Amino acid sequence: CLSEVVANQLRQIQYQAFFRCNIKQFFCPKVQEVGGIAFQGTPIRKADFGVCKDIQESVFTSCQKVELISGLNQEHKIFQDGNFRIGCIKVDKIFDRSLRRFSGLFDALNAKQATLKKQMQYLNLIQVE
Repeated sequence: CLSEVVANQLRQIQYQAFFRCNIKQFFCPKVQEVGGIAFQGTPIRKADFGVCKDIQESVFTSCQKVELISGLNQEHKIFQDGNFRIGCIKVDKIFDRSLRRFSGLFDALNAKQATLKKQMQYLNLIQVE
């Protein structure tokens, strides 16, 4: 199942297009229209709709706070709580807060730390003798 979608050339997202899918991030910077309840019931947390202003207020019904890049102003209903939605958060840029990209660095650091520990033990052994 999809968890991240990058659709650079997509222009329109239809009504219920991703209804109850497992999408967590959606990047579609050239979209011009987003239909109603397109992401209803998804675990989506980040959406980049570029400068799109034709976005139905129900697009994120039954979703948690979504970081949204769009051409909408802060007063649009999509940014306010409704009966079945928690208002989105207007952002200018989406940051990847995942530590996955650092895992290789952490592994290398742990390996070097283990090597240093062995060297320190060896030096301590030499000093005792």
